[in-house]
Order: sequence, then C-alpha cells, then structure tokens
Amino acid sequence: MNRALNQHKYFVLAGLLANDERWAEFNSAWQAALAEPPGATYLKMSEAGVLRKEFSMRKGWTSELRDQRIYKLTEIIRENAIFRLSVCVDKKAFRDHISSIKLKNPAPAAGNPYFLAFHKLVLGLPMLQAMNLGTSRPDAAVEFIFDEQGATGKYANEAWERIKTQLLPNMRPAGIPDFLPLLGRMPRYCSEKDEIPLQAADLLAWYMRKHASNNHSLIVQPHSNLARLFEIPGQDTLYDLSAILDLRRDILPLT
Repeated sequence: MNRALNQHKYFVLAGLLANDERWAEFNSAWQAALAEPPGATYLKMSEAGVLRKEFSMRKGWTSELRDQRIYKLTEIIRENAIFRLSVCVDKKAFRDHISSIKLKNPAPAAGNPYFLAFHKLVLGLPMLQAMNLGTSRPDAAVEFIFDEQGATGKYANEAWERIKTQLLPNMRPAGIPDFLPLLGRMPRYCSEKDEIPLQAADLLAWYMRKHASNNHSLIVQPHSNLARLFEIPGQDTLYDLSAILDLRRDILPLT
C-alpha cells in the first residue's frame, strides 16, 4: 500500500493484491523494464513526474521516454495484480469536520486521514474476500505491506491490534462471514526500494490522487494508464465532503 503526496488536496492510500507466484513474476518484469536504457533502479512517481533523481534528464530521460516507461510498468501491473484498492480523502473536509471533533479518549494521531484510509483498507479487503469466498479460510489471509510511516506506522500497528482483539470479535453482522482469520499477520512497513510492489502501489496512488483532483469540479475521464488499471477488479472509496459529513454524523454520538 502506498500513499500519494501530502501537499495535494486529497490524501490517497492505494494497494494491489496478488499471490506469491504473481508477485514473483511481477518483480522480475518490473525490474527488467526499469533497467532498460536510460535505466532506473526504482520508480517514485513524484520524482518521475518532474524528471528528477532516477528519472533525471542528466541520465538521458525525457518526458516521452518516461511516459513510455510508465505505460509499460502500468501494463506489468495490469497483467499481474488480481485486485486493487484505493481510498481518497479530501484533506480539508477531514480537517474541518473530523479532526475538529473533541473525542473523550482520542487515540494518537486520530485526526490523521491516514487512519481512516488504513481502517477502510485493512477491514474492507478481508470483508470482500469473506463475502466472495463464503468462508474465512486461513490459507487466504492477506499480508499487508505498507510504505514506511515512522511514528504513524507504530500507531497503525496499535490500531491493528485493536481491530483484531477488540473490534472484530465483538462484531458479527448477520449474513457476513467471520473474516477475522483473513487479516493475517500484523502489517509490515518497508521501503519501496526493498519491496518492489510498493512502487506499483505508488503509481496507482499517484494516478488516483490526480483523478480525484481533476474531478473535484468537473467530470473528467481518467488518464489512459489509470483506465487500464481500472480493468483490474477493485474497490475505490472517495471520502469527499458529503461522505465526510456522513462520517461525522456517525462519530458525534460516540463523543
């Protein structure tokens, strides 16, 4: 799972799902594609977008070459990922209507939109699996790997523990299978240079953030690369102002 840049209107957390065999094929194809001249050792869209560092013009990169390479990388994602997820949060709406709520016993960083997206992803994916499988097979448990978060990662792991030990054991909605076994192990937090699939998640998050921003006032078609990624089955959640206000109404009775 990867997040888009902090200076933009939307906070985005996005991820891709595949089995071990597909990830192995993905890693080989991704590294080979990046190594093609002019060559790059990793992809970070915030750098590639402005031709910096690994995609710098000093190394021979041009906008045209970069676009061709990102298209190729997009195709590698499309060929190997079996599911995609994204959560986009309007940061101003979140700050104005969620962070401003005075909670009785607030968890650390409760006012950070990261945790809204984190909960949506780690609960949403296992729930979808359980509903599709009709059961909660332990062999289908998902291993979540997020990009490095520093102190936020520590708080996220504490939230993970609360989800597994407090929230889910007391939540048995009628007709929804128990998906606790599908949560698997506690998430790991790694560098995108060490866990190559995080680079693919960064690419997806970058395009989703751009698409959400473009559609803030007008209805705009997705970038052609994002349209290709939309061919992968997935779930995309947008917390715009309306959704944030709905969330606020749910939270206020708990304060």
